[in-house]
Amino acid sequence: MFSVVANKIEKVKWRARSLLLPKPHSAEKPFYRKDYGRIGVAGLFRTASGIGEAARSCFRGLQSTGFDVVAIDLSARFDQVDMQFDEAISCDQRAECDTAVIFLNAPELEVALFEIRHAFRARFNKRPYLIGAWAWELNSFPKGWSDPAKLLSELWVPSNFVRNAFSEHLHLPIKVVPHYVESAGERLTRQPSDAKIHPFRCLIMADGRSSAERKNIEGGIHAFQRAFGNDSNCQLIVKTRNFSEYQATWKALSQYADRDSRIEFIDSSLPRSDVRELIASCNVLISLHRAEGFGLHLAEAMAIGIPVIATAWSGNLEFMNQENAYLVDYELIDVPSTDPVYGGNENAVWADPDLDLAAQYLKSIRRGDPEVLAKRTAAIESVQNTLNCRVYQSALAGSAAHQLS
Repeated sequence: MFSVVANKIEKVKWRARSLLLPKPHSAEKPFYRKDYGRIGVAGLFRTASGIGEAARSCFRGLQSTGFDVVAIDLSARFDQVDMQFDEAISCDQRAECDTAVIFLNAPELEVALFEIRHAFRARFNKRPYLIGAWAWELNSFPKGWSDPAKLLSELWVPSNFVRNAFSEHLHLPIKVVPHYVESAGERLTRQPSDAKIHPFRCLIMADGRSSAERKNIEGGIHAFQRAFGNDSNCQLIVKTRNFSEYQATWKALSQYADRDSRIEFIDSSLPRSDVRELIASCNVLISLHRAEGFGLHLAEAMAIGIPVIATAWSGNLEFMNQENAYLVDYELIDVPSTDPVYGGNENAVWADPDLDLAAQYLKSIRRGDPEVLAKRTAAIESVQNTLNCRVYQSALAGSAAHQLS
């Protein structure tokens, strides 16, 4: 009884708060590209996270296609400032726009809209076109995300995997808009390592706020150790951030480095250029994830020809296949109800990858087997062909999917 009353009270509060927010243009009415006017990309532009990089990538993608675009930084509002502005992105908190693409998830959407409410121009008395760009990693719909979706004109998700999780629960246009990945090879001061260079460097990347269990760092460490035993000419770098907020997890992971001198942890926020340099300096990127909504760091590694070993499940299959990556078999298991980030989602499953197969792939890359070069070449070509600026061009040209013939 108490929970029913509490839910009703929360819904009343939500309706009251929503009265203060900008009302979105209805996706049921015709909308044309010329109506976009200036596009504001709102997000965490000074945050070294996946969703922060997604906002920066969107800005670069829209700018490269000739749209009038402005960046609106919300990092300070959400207390997530851990890097400087990208010099190529000019943020203007006072800028006006007609359309917004908001790179924050449902729980943060109300605050984000309230923060940018003054940015919308009263243009021909039209309501602003509000596009939410949401990140999610499970096959099941997240609790509490239905009401915030009502504040949007349409929703962008990075993969069909995420769209399938959302489509039966939300009543607005949902578009699959993969992240834009720059062709950055020419800007790197170091080229991707040759397989014969010693030590053979492996890389794992994870954010503590994204669930260490979902990222499955331990699985990657075990695969590395199974592949190379006590070989001193191998090294594993585990690039993390925010793990200082999760002391128990950090302590458990740090013990691997204490027992194995080949394993090095880097727990800090790095500028994007430094992250790309780190990726380029390694021989292979390992992601034995249990679930990914997209896997932007995987695409960035592939873009510069770094071999990627990844679980063959979830959103990364939007751009990965057997020809351009080393995909690892898996079994589906229930998401633990105790997981601090993903526990409590009904019927949620994620992958338990085959660590022995991952170890075999590591050995193959170390040997420099013939398929290594073929996969590297295919990876570069596939990212250039499918994750370029045209994905945003196509998405915006079709919004809101109700153009008149």
